Amino acid sequence: MSYDVARTLRSTLLWRAAALLLGVCFVASVPLVVEPAEFGRFNVVFSAAQVLAAALLLWPNQGFLRQARQELHETGGLSGSLAARLALHLALSVLFIGVAIVASHMIADWLGLGRGIVAACVIGIALAQSTTEIGIMALQARARFETFNLAPIFQRAGQLCGLAAIAYASAADAALHAWALLAAGTIAGYLASGINAWTRVPVRLDWASAGDRARRIVGHSWTLPATSMAAFVLAWVDIWLINAFVGIEAAGVYSFAYLATTLATAILAPVVAALLPRSIDHQIAGDSASETHSRERIASTVLVAGALAPLAVVVVAAALAAIPLGSYAAARAPLVLLCAGIVFQLAMALGETVVYARADLVRRYALVVIGMVAVNAALDVALIPLIGVEGAAIATVATYAFGMVAQWWLIRIPGRRLELLLYTMAGFATATLVLYDSLAAIVAAGLVATAALCLAGWSGGRFAPFLALLPAGAGRPSVAPNGES
Repeated sequence: MSYDVARTLRSTLLWRAAALLLGVCFVASVPLVVEPAEFGRFNVVFSAAQVLAAALLLWPNQGFLRQARQELHETGGLSGSLAARLALHLALSVLFIGVAIVASHMIADWLGLGRGIVAACVIGIALAQSTTEIGIMALQARARFETFNLAPIFQRAGQLCGLAAIAYASAADAALHAWALLAAGTIAGYLASGINAWTRVPVRLDWASAGDRARRIVGHSWTLPATSMAAFVLAWVDIWLINAFVGIEAAGVYSFAYLATTLATAILAPVVAALLPRSIDHQIAGDSASETHSRERIASTVLVAGALAPLAVVVVAAALAAIPLGSYAAARAPLVLLCAGIVFQLAMALGETVVYARADLVRRYALVVIGMVAVNAALDVALIPLIGVEGAAIATVATYAFGMVAQWWLIRIPGRRLELLLYTMAGFATATLVLYDSLAAIVAAGLVATAALCLAGWSGGRFAPFLALLPAGAGRPSVAPNGES
């Protein structure tokens, strides 16, 4: 089941660009339709659904992909792996519903909301998301990425429908829970994406081999409940602690800043999706030379991103200075800071293509992610009471910097580690000037940093492995290194 990684990646990124346009529409519409407090409530409920789904429903997916890819090599199909994954999902869903009801009641009491509606939203989001992702992963194992590409478009379209419902209800002076309408739109988006995926999956199930495949999936993934839950806690712990220390309105403002940065981080998911099956193939074949070459391309890609990050900070800061955000104006500074941290998230996303191909690294990586949660929570507790939502943004960026260093030590990324850290820190250093409310200083520092890093990286040949991924005529020769695209 060989496939062209570079072409797959380029195609996926084009689809993500379409999803990005919908995302921009959603971000632009939120301040016009939803009050910060309501947006904060939606994000607390949504975060609970994602954390519970990660801990109880989603964790076998990486093991499923590994086993499905291996079964394809052995038999040309994935009927045993798919049967095993569906059996696991059914069993885990029973456990999940019980836990979700208890957790939803606690969240409802914390936010002052109705228990029934919170439980319905949490369970609906988590089950729709997890069932959809199994179908997408089954196709991804076959190197078919069309449903993966379309998923964020369906999801964002559903949320836009939720915003439209809020606007209609407001215009009609109808009683509404804006956060619940957003949750309903989110569920609708997941369901549409799931229908699109499962109608394409060849559902042939081999129950005879399902037991053995299930044991292998669990064996590969048994540490992932902690890792997956920690990863989602990491994404949401800022909002929880802002709500605890400052209030739900501040949580809504920060949620808006975080949402805006996800427009950029959404590009990271297709990178992992396109590269992970090839990384698994290298492991199955014992191709150490190709593994080393992949690590070199990862390092080079991060150097390029680090060099361009200060320029990106300049663009974001200048754009935000010109855009009226109304009741979300306080989101400007944390948004600039969070954008600077995207380069660390890119580095970790690329590193995960190495981690999830090897069971030994999966187990050790759990400690890295759990450590990141501890670092983020500690920094939040220290910084949020001092400087508010900007403290949460600084804590998040610093946490991903810590995670990048720990992960790269784990997977032994080649190159000069100090040089890699310097490149990736340049954007964050530029972004911290937003705390002094000086756009001129940000522009000057960002332009100088990007020019210096680009010149050093280009002249030193550091960008060459990344440039090899580009189409012929776009900065690289027409023959890819090692004969690989």
